[in-house]
Amino acid sequence: KKLFKVFLLGLLVFTFFRIFFIIRFGNLQTFSGFYNDIPLLFFNGLRFDLQSLAYIFLIFLILNSVLLFYSTDQLVKMINKVSITMIPIFIIISILLMIAVQQFYSFFKFHFNVVTFDFFDEEPKQLLKSIWADHPIILIFTISIGLYFAIRYLVKKIFLTTTLNIQKWSLFPRIIVITTTFIVYFLFVRGSVG
Repeated sequence: KKLFKVFLLGLLVFTFFRIFFIIRFGNLQTFSGFYNDIPLLFFNGLRFDLQSLAYIFLIFLILNSVLLFYSTDQLVKMINKVSITMIPIFIIISILLMIAVQQFYSFFKFHFNVVTFDFFDEEPKQLLKSIWADHPIILIFTISIGLYFAIRYLVKKIFLTTTLNIQKWSLFPRIIVITTTFIVYFLFVRGSVG
């Protein structure tokens, strides 16, 4: 239940950046004649975001799944602490990557590609100076730090206020819940049903 809420928070952040990218760089004339494809466009974007988030949250799903079978107060506190600390860091790293993609696109007019430049063969100092001069690095890091604390606050609130009393559950419902969760999660990681 906790992870589901935090997963939705991550999906909200990813969706915001996807819409921001479309608003920032999209040309609405591109969609003329293809209006029927817009739902498919958003569906594929959602599918990719779910797949990315599934990879990010996999370790947290495994950690929290342990609590369904073995749960002590100390273990719950430890897993909550690890989740509250690490989930915002992973989401912020994802945000920085999405910002990097947008900045790269604004400069080169195509999506980020690691093979576009060879960092060590193209004068790293000159490349870093160019990045510093052409992109709002201080603004990006200031926004990222603010977002980190906002996301950490929300994740902490979710983890400390959401409880699921599994002590009353018998073994069979626990197995059903964990099996269903991992099947759905596998589909998210795979990115498709077929």
